[in-house]
Amino acid sequence: MTTIAAPPAAALDALLDRIRAGKTLAPAEADLLSAGVTGLRRTAGGLQRRSQQQAAQIAELESLLHDRLAAAIRDATCPGKCDDEHTCRRARFQPTVWDQDGRVLEVAISGPIDRVAANIAGALAVPAA
Repeated sequence: MTTIAAPPAAALDALLDRIRAGKTLAPAEADLLSAGVTGLRRTAGGLQRRSQQQAAQIAELESLLHDRLAAAIRDATCPGKCDDEHTCRRARFQPTVWDQDGRVLEVAISGPIDRVAANIAGALAVPAA
């Protein structure tokens, strides 16, 4: 693969000044300007690809975090270790779901704040697989 080195910015500025002044460019100057444009296109393309890759990674991490938090809340809602209903009501989160026409509008949980904080902190502390 042939790599075209991007010309220095000062050389490109000088060429642009000549063009703005209405002067024609010599073939070597036109080649230099062309190399500068090619370098800018490659840089822009590389930045765009990196930006898209980073956006995909962020979306993937957000999805993993969402899944981990949801699993932690589900586990805390009813771990299945309660001896009786009274213990269950005191120990577990109490989920509340508001829906309209079968579509969930809002979900809330209530329970001991220390348990809510511990479950969320535990879900955040687990390294992603």
